[in-house]
Amino acid sequence: MGQAYLAFAQGHARRWRALFQHQLADGRRPPDGYVAEQARLFRRIEAPLQALRPDLPALERVLLARSLFSATHGIVMLGLDARLMVLPVAVVRDQLDLLIRAMATGLANADGAGAA
Repeated sequence: MGQAYLAFAQGHARRWRALFQHQLADGRRPPDGYVAEQARLFRRIEAPLQALRPDLPALERVLLARSLFSATHGIVMLGLDARLMVLPVAVVRDQLDLLIRAMATGLANADGAGAA
């Protein structure tokens, strides 16, 4: 999923930036459809987490999914942003793989007590 996220950001740069750079007017909520799609994205991340750690309480799994998304987004955003530190796409791919494998390995090897 991390690699698919990078591919979308690369292949649809304007759309991807619009999702994260658009600011709603003060006090306005995002449309319900946007919120529903965001929830659907996080559920897709939560499913493998459930398989890795069925002992995690639902709230911890929800928060972990959001943290993993945030870390993935950060790597992609910083790696592709020419103002900050544009990196070769191969490097960004490798960093995504490293992050995701490290998290999966750590979760799979955790003692079941939510160890950090």
